[in-house]
Amino acid sequence: MSDIRKRKHTCRTPLPLQNPDFARHEIWNMPMTDELPLYPFCVEEIERSSRTWFSETLCRFMIVTIVTEGDVVYRFEEKEHLITPGKILIVPQNASYFFKNGPSGGYKKVVAEFMGKNLQSIMETLGLNRFLILEAGNCEFLAGEVRKIGELLQNQTREAIPELLGLCHRFLTELSMLAPQKEDSPGLLARAQMILESALDRKTPVQEVAAGLGISVSTLNRLFQERLGVSPMRYRLESRIARAQYLLGNTSLSVKEIAYKLGYCNQFYFSQEFRRITGMTPRESRRQKNQ
Repeated sequence: MSDIRKRKHTCRTPLPLQNPDFARHEIWNMPMTDELPLYPFCVEEIERSSRTWFSETLCRFMIVTIVTEGDVVYRFEEKEHLITPGKILIVPQNASYFFKNGPSGGYKKVVAEFMGKNLQSIMETLGLNRFLILEAGNCEFLAGEVRKIGELLQNQTREAIPELLGLCHRFLTELSMLAPQKEDSPGLLARAQMILESALDRKTPVQEVAAGLGISVSTLNRLFQERLGVSPMRYRLESRIARAQYLLGNTSLSVKEIAYKLGYCNQFYFSQEFRRITGMTPRESRRQKNQ
């Protein structure tokens, strides 16, 4: 996870995002999102020939982009990257990025956005928790897998949820097999992340997390600093704020109710922490998401 402290705003900024030549969007609109460790929030397929650009700060999804025709220039981590057919872009949750038309002027792409209670720890386990450009000779097959997920999303039935989540895990595992392997096993960090991401309504001392993993507090701190660039408690705070952002944008719960749901006894302290992390108040965040 990149350092969230460097980000001041949480917004999508389509300026100027022209109407596409073709677009298909399927959005998750089913229950159980609070309990699901991972689910597809959105699948879209877009064809565009007009010049356009788009930027996003503190993206709350993990995004997979497959370009099937043309090319798209993405900018992230202060570098530009040309994404063409045969390449798959992974944008991690809480990241910032920008894209525009490539040299060819147009493109077709298939995009999947994922969310979930344990999204970050699952992506860590799969090695997909960072910006990646994957080389794939079977892009059309993988694009077809995304389309299958979109078809099940279109039906919006509770009975389809197990099959839908199974397709998501299979798709992400296929991407994981294309990702460069890290030198060390992500298992310990993934377990720590899952502990910190769970039970956000209660205190979880770092000593308790370390003891549960059978390691020292100093080892746990070093693991998070080396791999994620943040302390365990900072990671947990970011998880709480990310959850608050989701609840603000997708439920009618009041700020006070969200604060209590996330373990804050004082909604004003919650609002202060939210603003310190995101650069805006909870109410401002809700208004922005509802625009």
